[in-house]
Amino acid sequence: MSEALLTITSCEDAVELTLTPTSVSMRLAQATLDEVRDELHAEPDRDAPGLTGRFVRFVTDSVEKLVSKQIEYTLDDLSAIEYRDRWLVDTNRKRHLPTFDAVHVTVDGKSLPALAAFREDDARAFAQRFAEAKAAAGA
Repeated sequence: MSEALLTITSCEDAVELTLTPTSVSMRLAQATLDEVRDELHAEPDRDAPGLTGRFVRFVTDSVEKLVSKQIEYTLDDLSAIEYRDRWLVDTNRKRHLPTFDAVHVTVDGKSLPALAAFREDDARAFAQRFAEAKAAAGA
């Protein structure tokens, strides 16, 4: 993985958007991951004997792996990332699932697309750095 050029974190520290010289990725923010992991490991039935314990461990371990994943696109896969109408908009050449658009977070009790949950100055800076990285890569 390339070194990050810029990482921004959404309001309420839900997700992180990271730009490297070769890609853009989104993942749950570390604080959110830690909270989820703590809750999963505190599940009392994880220590249950027999089939119940094995099943609960399977489910909680699967959830932990799932939430640790990230969505990533190469710079070649993205035509643009722009700041419009108070949120980041990505234009994909190649779409695969899941997409950045599929991720929603809760901010001030309201569900928002994750790309709308970043502070304006962070989002504008990300869009600018993306354009610079894209130009530098010649993509």
